[in-house]
Formats: sequence, C-alpha cells, structure tokens
Amino acid sequence: MPKPVPVADGPESYVPGNDGIIELEVGNPVMNKSTFGGHHAYPILGKDSNGDIECHRRYSHFDTFRSCLIKRYPGLYIPPIPTKVVQGKTDGMVTQERQYFLDLFLKKCCELPYLARSNEMQLFLRPAGNDIEKPLNNVAKPTTGEALQVYRACVPVQENWSE
Repeated sequence: MPKPVPVADGPESYVPGNDGIIELEVGNPVMNKSTFGGHHAYPILGKDSNGDIECHRRYSHFDTFRSCLIKRYPGLYIPPIPTKVVQGKTDGMVTQERQYFLDLFLKKCCELPYLARSNEMQLFLRPAGNDIEKPLNNVAKPTTGEALQVYRACVPVQENWSE
C-alpha cells in the first residue's frame, strides 16, 4: 500500500488515508448460515488510490463504523444508516431496503472529503486482521488540537476575521 502524502493546504501532521477519490458500491446481501442462525453480509466493491476494494460487511460493522465516525468527527455531518431491525431482518424486503440505504451511506461518505480521506474509512474497508469492530471501537476520541487539524485540512474555513 503506497504511503499517503500530507494534504497540501492542511497541517503537515494530518495524513489522509487516500487521495479522497473513492468509489464504492454495496451489492446484494449474501446469507451466511451458522449454527446459531445466520446473518447477511453485504459485499462492498470499489476502488481508491490505494487499489481495488472487495470485502463483505455485516450491518453491525456499518453501525460500529458510523459510531466511530461520530466519535472521531464531532460536529461534522455523518450520513445516517438504516435503523436496526430486531424481527424480520431476514425478510427479503428488509434486506433489500437495508442494502439500498447502506449503499447510499457509503456513497455519501465518499462525497465528503473528511470521510473519504479518513483513516477510519481505510480501517473499515481494509482492516489489518479479521476483526473489523475492535480497531474501530479502539479509535480514540480526538483531542481538541487533533480535531482542529482535521477541520483545517478538510473543511474550508476563513480563520482570519480581520480581513
């Protein structure tokens, strides 16, 4: 994986996970059967500056990913995901609706530079091991200085009010 370069107009200490151009699509859900029932996995296909992306994610992974983004980027817009369904989650209509809205969620994330460039997006799409949720849950809440660095690098704000 090529090493990302710092954002030119941002502070040198902020290094994005990719160049910010990312295309993703969530495919039709696949049922994975297990001893205790089963679950649906949603295939994700796409590409970015780091290469091709091909992975499968459960709804719970999307939920953990979104919670991580909310914690990591307080005050910035994070697209919604469909609500959790307790009963009837294997119903064809429920899974198709969920697939549509999870696809919309990722497409919106790709449109927002602070999310598309984020290292959290890379953790979600390319985890170091088999466990996806643990690294996302372990992402620390940013200090005020870290949050400010990300905001300055990703969100155009005029800070000199005297002009």
